[in-house]
Amino acid sequence: MRIKLVPCLSGALLLLAAVNVVADELRDQYAWQSQEQIRATLGEPNTKTDPVGTHAQYERWVYDDLTVTFANGSVIHVFKNNSLRKTIELNEDRSN
Repeated sequence: MRIKLVPCLSGALLLLAAVNVVADELRDQYAWQSQEQIRATLGEPNTKTDPVGTHAQYERWVYDDLTVTFANGSVIHVFKNNSLRKTIELNEDRSN
């Protein structure tokens, strides 16, 4: 059992490291940009949420490959749309 878990765990760690590198690159590229800057760079989003929140106004813009989250008009989080799906698939594959 231990032999099978080691390759599985090392593969999972490599996948998570790759996802973190992409997340870091996206964060560094778009961090704290305004909605106008994001619109100039990425264009109009496919969908936008209405602002919500009491202490800060939060919005989410969804593009083909990215989702951008804003707080008070500035980027606070960017992620690839398929990154959560890959994590879920990794967690669900426990057959080995």
